[in-house]
Amino acid sequence: MPFEIPFIIECVYPLTSIDVNHAVSTASPELATIHAGSSNFHDVVRSLADECLLHCYKGVYYNIPAQVKTRQLLFYVICGSHIGVMAGW
Repeated sequence: MPFEIPFIIECVYPLTSIDVNHAVSTASPELATIHAGSSNFHDVVRSLADECLLHCYKGVYYNIPAQVKTRQLLFYVICGSHIGVMAGW
C-alpha cells in the first residue's frame, strides 16, 4: 500500500556565520561573527541550542535563553556539549 510523506522540505539554509557574545551576560554585548571555515566554527555550531543566545567565556561556549516566561523552570547544565541555562529539558 503506497503512502505519501505528510510534509515537504522546501529549502535548507546552511549556516555561513554565527554571532557569539564574548561579554559576560550582565555586560553590554561584545559580538563576534564566526564564519564557516574558521578553526572554531565546528565547535560553535555543535554548541548551539534552540531559542538561545550563544555566549563564550574563556573559550567555553554556553547558551542563555533568548526569552524566559514568568515562573518558567530553568536548568543549569554545567558539563557536556550543550552547557548553559536552558529554558526546557
